[in-house]
Amino acid sequence: ELSVYLALCPDGTTNYHEMPPQVAAEFNGFSHCNMAKQTFFASFTANVPVEVRVVFNGTVQSARLKPLHLNLVPQVRGNTLYFAAKPGQMLSLELNGDLFGELTIFANQPAECEPPFANQIYFKPGYYTHQNCEYITLDEHGTPVLQGVRDNTLIYLEDGAVVNAAVVLSGNQNVKIAGCGVFSLIERCYGAEFNFTDKPLYAGFRYWALPMVYIKSGCKNITVQGVTLVGEFRGVT
Repeated sequence: ELSVYLALCPDGTTNYHEMPPQVAAEFNGFSHCNMAKQTFFASFTANVPVEVRVVFNGTVQSARLKPLHLNLVPQVRGNTLYFAAKPGQMLSLELNGDLFGELTIFANQPAECEPPFANQIYFKPGYYTHQNCEYITLDEHGTPVLQGVRDNTLIYLEDGAVVNAAVVLSGNQNVKIAGCGVFSLIERCYGAEFNFTDKPLYAGFRYWALPMVYIKSGCKNITVQGVTLVGEFRGVT
């Protein structure tokens, strides 16, 4: 069984929704915004083709797998769907015509043997915050960050590792961020305090919001490979 994670994506409209003043004051200060929609993702690692089974909490009226050029057709049996996935594929399962609430599935290939690094920061399966991880601190704006990384460092996230922080690199050389885990700051998005239910999800982000991997000037030979990034504002990469 796999964990399914939540992310946010824009609804594709222009910024015509008026931003409540209390939200604008805390977030990006714009007077208008578009809306954010919920989307979902899961990942696994495999070195051979596998069958994926998805159980939908509802009635399946229609289903399609993207990208469409792969011509993959899921088998539907009641509310359960079956389809094949190959290592290295990224597939999106769209149910009942819900373009935004689809399930993106990352079929990750096993990590290649890494060259030796002088330093390693290794995350096993688990949920990591500034309260339980020595590598994560809060910056001057209250954003969880993984900073102070040394040169010649491998930052590795195993499958099932979720790191609640943005990585900040400044003047670093030879740093690799790799693995199949997740860096996520979705808890800082507007609506998190309501568990993203019963309240509109505005596509706004806080003042001083950081990209999930913030590479400042003076860095050389920085590699990001395999990890999933869930930004504080919206989107998943």
